[in-house]
Amino acid sequence: MSVRRLIASAATAAALTLVPLAIAAPAAHAASVPTYTCDLVSVTGGLGHCAASNGAPAQGPFTNAFIVARLGPIPMDIFCLEGIAETPDSVFCAVPA
Repeated sequence: MSVRRLIASAATAAALTLVPLAIAAPAAHAASVPTYTCDLVSVTGGLGHCAASNGAPAQGPFTNAFIVARLGPIPMDIFCLEGIAETPDSVFCAVPA
């Protein structure tokens, strides 16, 4: 087996192992951590149709740890230590974890 094929096989195997973890992650922490679910998520927060849950405030500054999550076929979560909520428009992550 060539070095390129070996590297490609290892990368594919690693990617496939991470898929179930990424899909399971939102359910694993959703019940206990304040969460914002938005249409778009990046390292700076979330945009579009953001909804607060698990005690996350809908408006204003937030100084406790929270999650900004995107659901769907490719879920994504970011963890923040503090930020500002302006739901339903956006959530800003001032201090990423």
